Amino acid sequence: KHKGMKAKKQYLKTTEWMWLVVAVLSLVEIGAQWTIDRSRAYLFLLFAITGVVMFVLRRKARLAMEARWKSDQGLSDSDE
Repeated sequence: KHKGMKAKKQYLKTTEWMWLVVAVLSLVEIGAQWTIDRSRAYLFLLFAITGVVMFVLRRKARLAMEARWKSDQGLSDSDE
């Protein structure tokens, strides 16, 4: 059970940081496309905003889950 929890935490962290990578790569592409194709740059601006928002939301969700898991673990430890 503990091993599965560790894998789940790692998955949540990885997913969270992948959204930040999407945002950063989108910002790089915005810089590259701004003078060449403005409409494409705006599309990548949308990706960058989405990436940042998803990073923040996933981070909040992960921290809330970890707090819940920690409190649940404390309850199960005290039961024994």
